[in-house]
Amino acid sequence: MTPALWIKSKAKEILKKDIIDGIVNDSMVARDVYMMHEEYKEYDFKKFQNNFRSLKKVIRKHVGRAQVDHACLERDLEVHCRPDLTSAGFPFWDTSKARVSLKRDIDEGLHESMRPLELWQSRNEYQEFSLKKFRDHVTQEKRRRKQNAYWLHKTQEHN
Repeated sequence: MTPALWIKSKAKEILKKDIIDGIVNDSMVARDVYMMHEEYKEYDFKKFQNNFRSLKKVIRKHVGRAQVDHACLERDLEVHCRPDLTSAGFPFWDTSKARVSLKRDIDEGLHESMRPLELWQSRNEYQEFSLKKFRDHVTQEKRRRKQNAYWLHKTQEHN
């Protein structure tokens, strides 16, 4: 009986499944694996051994790629399927409770009596953002208020 071509053989399919399912692992020697199924014996041991080595290598490569793909997919799903978070993983500032609280705290002058770290630690909603991001928003809000006052004054000058 002439052995079937390895590439399309039942033996290759069985071996592939056993490797993927963990029945055959890297610590096993080719001789022991060769004895596991009658389908393997259709092939000369030397050819089987080479095919076994090659198949393990290819599967390892594909499994590694699949793991990387899976990790990338998980990250993409986290970013794109969470419309409430930015790509950096923070809530959107414009629609956050922190924005409302910061405006109120600045109205009350807390930004002048507290350091940014103390202000950031004073409310849980602030801590949804990094301290650096929070400081940037404090600065942005202070600048916005100064600019609004400036433009309001300029408008009144021209009227």
